[in-house]
Amino acid sequence: MKQLNEIKEVTNDSKNQLKNSTMNKEFKIMNVNSNNIFSGGFLCGKNLFMYCFGLIPSSNYIWGIDGEKAFKVLQDNYAELIESVHSHRSFDRQKRKYIFDETFVILKNGCIMEFDTNYCEIF
Repeated sequence: MKQLNEIKEVTNDSKNQLKNSTMNKEFKIMNVNSNNIFSGGFLCGKNLFMYCFGLIPSSNYIWGIDGEKAFKVLQDNYAELIESVHSHRSFDRQKRKYIFDETFVILKNGCIMEFDTNYCEIF
């Protein structure tokens, strides 16, 4: 029985050491030049994320969707989560309206969503 208690003690100590070392890990905050958030088109989502949050982002793609409709759903149903919206639009003279194109949404929960005509990317 004594050996079993010693094993439990060692295991608990190891868990606590791992937990403490993980929780005390320091992350280096990156300085990102604001010029780097712009790409050949409008904005670069990864660089925008690093500029806003100082961390390297994970990236998740959702392909084959109507980006304009998905953006509208986000606006209508989750407006309280939206910090800011940054859009690039072109005016179609024949249709007499702006055409949906790249739209970046910075959320209050530390995420950035990029919408385009046929996809959404979440950082």
